[in-house]
Amino acid sequence: MLVDRVDPWRVLVLTDVLSAGLFAALFGFAAAGALAVWLVLVISLAAGACSVFSQTALAVVVRDLFPAAGLIRANSVLELASQLSLVAGPAVVGALAAVGSINLALLADAITFVVSLLSLLAVGRWRPGRAAPAARRSGPGWRGVGADLRAGLRYVTSVRVLVILTAVQMMVNLCLAAEKLIVFYARDTLGLTPSLVAVVVAAGGAGGVAGALIASRLAGWIGEIRLIVIAIVAAGAAMAAMSVAGSAPSLMAANSAYAGAVWGPPAARPRRRRPPRPPPCSRTPP
Repeated sequence: MLVDRVDPWRVLVLTDVLSAGLFAALFGFAAAGALAVWLVLVISLAAGACSVFSQTALAVVVRDLFPAAGLIRANSVLELASQLSLVAGPAVVGALAAVGSINLALLADAITFVVSLLSLLAVGRWRPGRAAPAARRSGPGWRGVGADLRAGLRYVTSVRVLVILTAVQMMVNLCLAAEKLIVFYARDTLGLTPSLVAVVVAAGGAGGVAGALIASRLAGWIGEIRLIVIAIVAAGAAMAAMSVAGSAPSLMAANSAYAGAVWGPPAARPRRRRPPRPPPCSRTPP
């Protein structure tokens, strides 16, 4: 809702700048030996806020850039790129950890946001709707944020499908939070080396890539709702398998299956063609 009132391209640029600065600062504190738990928490909170705004703005930009016929492919490509990063990222971190330069991983993270920023600036001249910010300013403006929020909440609670999807998404987010414990489980409980921990995490990225590649085909074969239900059950089973994994190979297999179940279905989501009619405050015209 906040992104709707500003230029989403500017939101993407600003969040990339802020994220690059945050991780560069984290690297600087780590290199100077001045890193503290509270400092990591503050920077993580700020970086998480930037990520929320960035992902929301990205969804708006992708929808504006690609017509309905190309939206499915665009989302699939983005999901595939995201999963490839989960393969390459842990591999790089594992290599840095093996040579004793783990702090450089923080600097590498900052550099990725710089690369993203340069990419945005390079393709910015092709962005559509340069008059959109003026049009938004002529709308309800910032004073209508509260009214729009209340209208949106009433709309969500009035549509049964949206209530169910919201509840499902809350449970998925809980699982995604628990997923972060896999690093500590591999390192502290199983006693794996940093390199093996990186391989375990990268296995999840490989599973996500496979899921993203076959999701659209599976959705056309068994239906999107059935695919989501199967994916949720499979993700829960994979999470349970992680909890009893006693070796690196078994943990890799469980993480790969979990990532494939969680990150595959999003590539097929844009196939829905008849969403419920949105309220007037939405970006989508009635």
